[in-house]
Amino acid sequence: MLVVPAGFAVLFALAFVNGANDVGKIVAGLIVATKGDQPKPASITRAVVWGALFSGVGSIAAIYVSGRLFLVFTQDLVKVPLGESFALSVLVAATVWVVATTLLRIPVSSTHTIIGAIVFLLIYLYGTSGIQWNVLLLRVLLPMAASPFLALLATYVFHRLAHGRSAISGLGPGRVKILHWGSAALTSFSRGINDAPKMAALGFFLLPFSSQDSLWLPYAFVSLALFIGSISWGRKITESLVSREEQLDDDQRLRAGLTTAALVSAGAIFGAPISTTHVAAAAKAGARANDREVFWSTTGNIILAWAITFPVAGLLTILASMLLPH
Repeated sequence: MLVVPAGFAVLFALAFVNGANDVGKIVAGLIVATKGDQPKPASITRAVVWGALFSGVGSIAAIYVSGRLFLVFTQDLVKVPLGESFALSVLVAATVWVVATTLLRIPVSSTHTIIGAIVFLLIYLYGTSGIQWNVLLLRVLLPMAASPFLALLATYVFHRLAHGRSAISGLGPGRVKILHWGSAALTSFSRGINDAPKMAALGFFLLPFSSQDSLWLPYAFVSLALFIGSISWGRKITESLVSREEQLDDDQRLRAGLTTAALVSAGAIFGAPISTTHVAAAAKAGARANDREVFWSTTGNIILAWAITFPVAGLLTILASMLLPH
């Protein structure tokens, strides 16, 4: 009787910290671009609310545009029926890892965390027969691995094709500012339609069988938690990120933002789970073109996520499965 309410409480916590952790990665550059290196508190508040609003809208819109991505986590990836206990174990492990890394200020991808938790627990409970391996390899792991490098390549190619010319030359400061805010809105929206289905899928397994036609319930729940997390704890995290935000000019920042929004949205629409965190970081690295130090640093962080997040999330899920009631 306690598994379902506990599961929704942990789902709220995961979406909450996901919102808090990710909103700053999107709007920190917006603050730097519009206010300089020492933004006033009011500018941070406006930017965080802006990012939270469009992330929340994207989370709701995911019901209509990210159906393929939702099916990856509820049907396509698994061969066995999943239930409340499975979902609760994954949620607990994912939440613990994302909260811990956020507090320690370690870059983390909720996408890697959730997928690592699901895959390891499936293998632990059912062996290799519990997973659709062709789906895991071709529709999950391949897009996750390829998308950051595609983002880096795309922004680098755009830079080379421009031959030093600015796409915003001749525009006044007001119009440039509108472009930055529009880019942040698109990126936040794409993040919503990309992240919400992964968490809503876990909420789906918590629903009573008679309510599983009401898909809007887990989506609305996740959207609300993501928005609240973004505008509350997300503001403090954003403040810490602003001083460490990459120094990009207006052209570079716009190329990185639009590339991120395009790739993340395409992944959500076509059912390819990719990491917004890694795509955004790679797009910024590509926008800086010839800075090899940034390239290798970004590549190292992505490899580290695969090497650490996947197994740690998996082991935490197995531990949670052993300790939690069934």
